[in-house]
Amino acid sequence: MFSRSTFTLIPTANWLSDCVGDSPLLSQFKRHVIYNSVDTDVFYPGSMKLARQELKLPSDKPLILFLANKGALATYKDFETMMSAYSSIRVQVPDCLLVVVGGGCFQQVANRLPGDTVFVPYVQSRETVAKYFRAATVFCHATKADVCPLTVLEAQACGAPVVASRAGGVPEIIVDNQTGKLVEVGNATALAKAVLELLTNGEARARMSKAAVELVEKRFKPRVQLEAYVGLFEEAL
Repeated sequence: MFSRSTFTLIPTANWLSDCVGDSPLLSQFKRHVIYNSVDTDVFYPGSMKLARQELKLPSDKPLILFLANKGALATYKDFETMMSAYSSIRVQVPDCLLVVVGGGCFQQVANRLPGDTVFVPYVQSRETVAKYFRAATVFCHATKADVCPLTVLEAQACGAPVVASRAGGVPEIIVDNQTGKLVEVGNATALAKAVLELLTNGEARARMSKAAVELVEKRFKPRVQLEAYVGLFEEAL
């Protein structure tokens, strides 16, 4: 069936394209990378103070956001490393607050974290998710595997500085030390160091926030994705 077919495969990151290239079934077909996009009519910069008021989060604490479907129990995310890093962060910034959004069984991890950690069930509303990104001092995307995660794009679109694991296609959508920071997968020490650098440096956060919004405007808006698909269809026709 494959030998009689003509496909153009559209991976959402060069990392995934390379994986396809290693496949004995799929490597023969053309590949064209088109990244995911983020709806900037929903995800855009806004007032941190207002977002925290609406979400009933403290206005006077540095806030680290971890967001994933199933929250702390998300299979491919790396909450173990996040917890270890957070313990180190709290030593130097005792008043910082970790907010975990996405559901999961909180009790399995709650007793291993400070009592003021905030757990939020799965959030259906994209507008509410955007508020969490605006409320965050830093968005922490600790992960074991990923391709082109929407949460990273959404966070950058909202102007939240991102610290993320260097997994899969993540390094393709974050410019290291410009729109965010990248650390090695599973390295809690490096994760804590990167988050601390941003928590304690407002100038760096502001610079990265501005650069992240500009990056999304340039490379990850729906119009960019649409034009890439239209160009691909025109070439095929």
